[in-house]
Amino acid sequence: MYIFNIVASGANAGGDAAHLAGMITGAVYVFSQPTLEKMLLRRKSGAWEKKMTAYRNLQVEVDRILEKVHQSGIQSLTRAEKKTLADATRQEQMRSKGQG
Repeated sequence: MYIFNIVASGANAGGDAAHLAGMITGAVYVFSQPTLEKMLLRRKSGAWEKKMTAYRNLQVEVDRILEKVHQSGIQSLTRAEKKTLADATRQEQMRSKGQG
């Protein structure tokens, strides 16, 4: 009926056009939800994978630095290595607080 009233330029054709546009917009929104949810889940999953990769890389670097301390002593560390250890310690403390 809305379409007929709009085409025939009947009374309140503008209001009918607005209602029809609203219904179409609502239908598009409702039917696109599964696709949007999949996209958001994929995005979150990618962010989690990046975070875990960074964490594993940090662990490898910390292990290398600690082995260097064991072999050559703490005085052999560079500023960057000391900063890496401090950052790793801070991250571990924050992670422990979140679990405790």
